[in-house]
Amino acid sequence: MQIGRKNVHGKGGVRFKTPYTSSKKKAQVRNLVTELVIYEKVTVTHSMVKPVIKEFDHLVTLAKKGDLHSIRQAASILKKYNVANKPEALTKLFKDLSKYDDILNEFTKYLNQKTYDLENAIEINGYTAKKIHELNPSFEPTGVYTFMELLRTDPKRAEEIIKGGFKNKDVIPPTNNFSFPNPFEDNK
Repeated sequence: MQIGRKNVHGKGGVRFKTPYTSSKKKAQVRNLVTELVIYEKVTVTHSMVKPVIKEFDHLVTLAKKGDLHSIRQAASILKKYNVANKPEALTKLFKDLSKYDDILNEFTKYLNQKTYDLENAIEINGYTAKKIHELNPSFEPTGVYTFMELLRTDPKRAEEIIKGGFKNKDVIPPTNNFSFPNPFEDNK
């Protein structure tokens, strides 16, 4: 038990307590990361950008592993919000956000091997990257894999484009601002 005056250090003393403690900052980061997972975008101040990105990258790494221990670690970070018409953050992280990982991995393999004849190629609605490239040889590799993402997210629209004969020969408008990063590019 402390007797006497609190927060007095030397002659100058402590004039005020810092209202922004590390526990408050950690809680704010957890809240922002949970909102980022649920809504897929969030507005933050300049000082919160770095910790939010760091924590979200950690969660994405856990989602890629997908084992029970990773799920429990992610559950300790994410908050449990009940948002109308939205899945819980943990469910969305491990099911919805990690579903594009296989397409991205295949795109990275293509960049390394420069061929669509890949072992264990992904097939979405009966189409592989090789088959899409054969349907439209003028497609760039990013267009092929973006079209695969379109097949997964909006199969009716993708089938209409295929039946229409790819009127726009080189570009498929991306959906949900989905794009593939270049893994060989330095991001400084």
